[in-house]
Amino acid sequence: DKAFHSKLRENDLHLMAMYGFSVTAETGGWKYLPKTEMALKSWAQAIEFATKNTKGLVERIEIWNEPNILDFNGGVGYSGEVDNYYGVKDTPEVYAEAAKTAAVSAKKGNPDVKIGVMSLTNLGTGNSVNEKTFNFFKTAMITSNLQNYCDAVTFHPYSDGSAEHYHNMGDAEEKYMSELSGKNLQLWNTEYGFSTTDRASQTEERQASNMVRTPVHLLSKGVGDVNVGYNFAQKGLVPTNREDNFGIVSPGFEGGADKYDKNYVPRQAYIAVTAMNYYLAQATPDGHGNYGDENPDSSNSFDSEHIYKFNSEKFNANVYVIWRTEKSVEKEF
Repeated sequence: DKAFHSKLRENDLHLMAMYGFSVTAETGGWKYLPKTEMALKSWAQAIEFATKNTKGLVERIEIWNEPNILDFNGGVGYSGEVDNYYGVKDTPEVYAEAAKTAAVSAKKGNPDVKIGVMSLTNLGTGNSVNEKTFNFFKTAMITSNLQNYCDAVTFHPYSDGSAEHYHNMGDAEEKYMSELSGKNLQLWNTEYGFSTTDRASQTEERQASNMVRTPVHLLSKGVGDVNVGYNFAQKGLVPTNREDNFGIVSPGFEGGADKYDKNYVPRQAYIAVTAMNYYLAQATPDGHGNYGDENPDSSNSFDSEHIYKFNSEKFNANVYVIWRTEKSVEKEF
């Protein structure tokens, strides 16, 4: 891990570590949350050891992966009892205790490490949130007081639609964060991404557009202190497999070379994100959000015009990001 992180940092790249998945011998399943005294104790020891030994390399960590869905709170193929309301193995109170234990232990290992919790998916869209997810969040963060153990709330704003679906996710995230009190927590979107198997990003070009539009919108809306693209490298080579095709470079594993017989070959999305980072480095949004027309074509709810203004310290100038969904248009400025 040290060698890998060091190589990333040499190239000014950062990797967020996720601490999740338990020791089967103590919990009964690797996707079962630790909750017994012994399981929590060894979970704490492991996290303290990891953060202590990655000081200066790992700046942010995330606790568990999507505990509000059965895939990661019980696991695929789980056949035991599930919570009647949440549809998962363990309740938000169980997650909160595991996350609080992890947070305390992580700070023991490295007092400077920043800790994100929740990693929620199934957020809902627009001003309508998924009630079960929303209640899972409130119970863990407020009732169980997890909000006073962390530095950030993390979201996985997935959609199989376009960047405009994510714009609605931003409204949902605002609603979640407005529930918190007594602490000014950051908001990290630790997994946003687009698979080229999905309707809205079937080509590399559309994937690239969506990968740039999403953080621009989230930053401008004020709901993205950190936006982490999912995924850096493609996970596999099957063109019809959704999880294989989130990557913005070709696979990095042995036997995963692409048509050029090389690993880590940039896709169009990598080029687009690199260009975005170049222009928007040291830039802050002006705080007013979208200056464009939200719905130029009333017959198509996803046809919209977007104009965002950033104040750039790097260029000592204003930078504007402009696009029109669905149609090509000419604009004069």
